[in-house]
Amino acid sequence: MKNFFTVLLLGASSCLMAQHTFGITGGAQLTSLHSRDDLNNFPDPQIGFRLGALYEYEFAEKFGLRTELGYSLTGGKTYRSEHLYLSYISLPILGVYSPVKKLNVYLGPELNVFLDDHATGPAYNSNEFKRFDFGVSLGSEFRITESFGVSLRNYFGLIHSSELDSKDLAPIQDGDPIMGYEGRIIKFNRHNILQLSVIYFFKK
Repeated sequence: MKNFFTVLLLGASSCLMAQHTFGITGGAQLTSLHSRDDLNNFPDPQIGFRLGALYEYEFAEKFGLRTELGYSLTGGKTYRSEHLYLSYISLPILGVYSPVKKLNVYLGPELNVFLDDHATGPAYNSNEFKRFDFGVSLGSEFRITESFGVSLRNYFGLIHSSELDSKDLAPIQDGDPIMGYEGRIIKFNRHNILQLSVIYFFKK
């Protein structure tokens, strides 16, 4: 019993000594959609934005864990500058490592929940976007002051966010980019997002 209370007290002490940080973040992002073959109608990057809140738990001098909850506007555009806009709720969970003072690098999984889509041109064909998109985020952050920082991060989508059943399409003719996909589920639209953000940390 004595050992149990000793372990409990040590755990409580470590929690009290750990750094808990809250903040808000926002910025621009360069977003694009990647697909195999010629199935992507929106291959060129466009500008989107990201807004959210964050919580960071620093459990050691150089290591921590950060989670964020935010809104992300992504998509792509055609060579005729027709735009596709996709709205997501984003939830990254990132491991944080601080190699030197004021500099953090982080890596971790990110889940995105699809909200809505909108296009400005005829190239859009009402693609079915999945409810969830999943990938990995990798980036770095520089703390300018105790309250402000800048972050550069890239999100790599690990799954295709769109699926079409080829039997639901018009009859396939010679020269169609979907030749060879008859009777199959066609997967396309994988996200790649480069983010530049400003972060405000609330005082501890």
